Amino acid sequence: MSIEGTIKGILVEDLNVDHAPQDIIGTLSIRDDLGVDSLGFEELRARCEEEFKVNISEEDYGSDAFATVQALTALILRLTSTAAASGGQA
Repeated sequence: MSIEGTIKGILVEDLNVDHAPQDIIGTLSIRDDLGVDSLGFEELRARCEEEFKVNISEEDYGSDAFATVQALTALILRLTSTAAASGGQA
């Protein structure tokens, strides 16, 4: 499964977002359009760290990287690429 597909699955299956994964467009606001609250964002962060074997810094977490599925996908791609290049967890 793709990074974006996995994130959509986390949103639907773990955070109970009221959308089917195929209906979640990458540019929708995770907060405003999908209704994820602050606790949901903490869960999303933890699930992404677990699923993708990355460490999401406070700086990345507090940035626009969690604004949309598309932005979060780009962050995870960057972190997994960094981890692969360094041979360990990002």
